[in-house]
Amino acid sequence: MLNSSIIRCDHDCVYWAEIERMFQREWPDFSFDDHSKQLPKPIAFFNQDALVAALAYTFYKHPLKDEQALWVNALYVNLNMRGKGIASKLIEQAMADAAGSGYSQLLAYTDAPNLYEHLGWSEIEASSEPNHKVMGIDLTPKYHKQSEQNSYR
Repeated sequence: MLNSSIIRCDHDCVYWAEIERMFQREWPDFSFDDHSKQLPKPIAFFNQDALVAALAYTFYKHPLKDEQALWVNALYVNLNMRGKGIASKLIEQAMADAAGSGYSQLLAYTDAPNLYEHLGWSEIEASSEPNHKVMGIDLTPKYHKQSEQNSYR
């Protein structure tokens, strides 16, 4: 995709509110109000300088352990940009960023498990709503290296 980029966005990023509004169009109760600075920074995908997709994280209880885990909290791609591999690029970047931040696993609660399976994720047996699955991936040193190699504008 020509003229596209992925950026990390923190609380001071000029796109912070725009990313939040993107998520709120799909999930009205989404908010960055309680966003922890300990989380990896949300990532955004731009095409032709327009925000077309984003991914954010959260901490939530691990379904199989008595501890908090890092989760993909929200992943959204504009309808007219779907099917172009953007979600996969964001998930791969999330894996690299999480590994680079020292996390050994990343989880997601999703209605699109095939997308994650295609990227090497596995289903975690946990209770979920119909048409949703808990997915997880163990982050290996491979992702640590990817995080170090990626550059952002």
